[in-house]
Amino acid sequence: MKELPRAFVEKLKSLNFEIIKNTVGEYLTEREINAVLIRRNLILKDIDERIKKYGEDKVLYLT
Repeated sequence: MKELPRAFVEKLKSLNFEIIKNTVGEYLTEREINAVLIRRNLILKDIDERIKKYGEDKVLYLT
């Protein structure tokens, strides 16, 4: 994906352990939730790198 909705990225940034646990805690262990957060961090890192390379207006858009 070359472009992402800005709202999606903001929601992704707001995810934390408690939110995930409250939402899907009965299905995921703490270890699995931490793995989700690690993947979230990797995705956000990639988005930040794309913004630095191409510019925010080329990577994020308003919905």
